[in-house]
Amino acid sequence: MFPPRNWFLCLTDLVSSGNVGCNGNEIGLKDAEKEFDSDDKLHSCEQRLKRPIWEASLSSLKSKRVKGSHPTNCCEKSNQDISCDDWSLKSSKCKDVDEVLPNHSIKFGIHKAGQMSGTISDHIVLMESYPRIMFMDIADDVKKTWLTKVVEELGGSVTSDGSVSTHVITVKARKTLNFSLALCSGAWIVSPNWLKSSFREGRFLEESPFILEDEEYLLKYKSGLRDAVNRAKMNPHSLLRGYHVCLAKHIQPSSGVFSTIIQSAGGNVIKSLACIEEPSKTIFVACEEDMSEALLAAKKGVWTFSSEWLMNCVMKQELDLESPQFAESL
Repeated sequence: MFPPRNWFLCLTDLVSSGNVGCNGNEIGLKDAEKEFDSDDKLHSCEQRLKRPIWEASLSSLKSKRVKGSHPTNCCEKSNQDISCDDWSLKSSKCKDVDEVLPNHSIKFGIHKAGQMSGTISDHIVLMESYPRIMFMDIADDVKKTWLTKVVEELGGSVTSDGSVSTHVITVKARKTLNFSLALCSGAWIVSPNWLKSSFREGRFLEESPFILEDEEYLLKYKSGLRDAVNRAKMNPHSLLRGYHVCLAKHIQPSSGVFSTIIQSAGGNVIKSLACIEEPSKTIFVACEEDMSEALLAAKKGVWTFSSEWLMNCVMKQELDLESPQFAESL
């Protein structure tokens, strides 16, 4: 039996207080909702948690122009996240999905070692039936432990790998490796209020009303995060589908980080300009130190852009080929 008030206080604190996130950045959070009026309400919520149900709907998603999907195995499991703003490596102490896989999942044929029993269709239904949640902006290990228990009791699991997450709970859209992988994979990006409200109801609620509203994101990209989430959900792993991407030597973050993001977005990474076969379907990502290569690529009819352009496309989930090319600005 878990102490429900502690659970609720963790959820309230997640929404109401400032924390240092997995990316090491200080943030200011929105004011919390008022606590429950009595322990009885908390106890009744605890009882409802005994029958975890996830009710998620895609009915609110609008049709988009991008067609098709391109799922790909894009990232090895990692407990580290990389900021694509300051290129620094930050440790993430969030538990991996294998460590917190809910016990009830065993009876559905999923085992801790990752093996599967039953039919492929059963496996697909199961994988879509419970959330795999990645927390951001939580530095307190005790709080993280309580929130993990909340997720488990609701029928979900916690992961530190953005590429396998179905939900990211955060107060800010961040240019990090894990956030980018989650977004490209079609994960829901929701505010902490989603988990808090789900806890109150004893089941995972529909996500659409809780998609994160980030004012800084809106100002920077001239569109809401909801649009990017909806695009990715309608066409996961499809942003760079059909494109080959060549990475210049001096780009930051490293080519390894960008390669992971590109593959998650459905693109194909090529090693050098000599490997180009379809110039019109090739993008060369460069920086000022790679000026000569960028000019050579442009002469071949290759799209040339900066690393910032690529990250902006990922964050918006929209391929902006009408943007001024890198070689044109030299």
